[in-house]
Amino acid sequence: MGRGTWIRTQALATATLGLMAWAAVAQAEADHASHRQEIVAVTATRLVPTVLSVSSQDAFGWLNYSPRQVTIAFDAEVAKELRCTGPSGFQVDDDTLRFGSLTPQGFATLCRLAPGEYDYRVEMPAGDGAPERTLVGKIVVQ
Repeated sequence: MGRGTWIRTQALATATLGLMAWAAVAQAEADHASHRQEIVAVTATRLVPTVLSVSSQDAFGWLNYSPRQVTIAFDAEVAKELRCTGPSGFQVDDDTLRFGSLTPQGFATLCRLAPGEYDYRVEMPAGDGAPERTLVGKIVVQ
């Protein structure tokens, strides 16, 4: 392959990746930014609110105010109720739909769910003298 062909191939690959990234951003915006946002605050000792009620058109997420990284986990069957078309940071792992590592001051979103009630856990590992802790919350979608 000549240098000119290689440069054109690289330019085409870069343009393709750029379009794919733009499409992913546009889809994330459609799933999240264009909807009303509801937030659960994660502190070192509790969730605020413990039960979050949202409309089926609302996006929602978690903001980690605790000093530790946390994991947000639902039962895996909740994945079937997602109404997102774009990617999110949640993944199905065995029997759990999880956001694996939400850093302090970090934000995670699950976009929208079908109407229903969804229990979840926020798991905090032990660290800095604090014990391991699991906070339990619920999302109610009307």
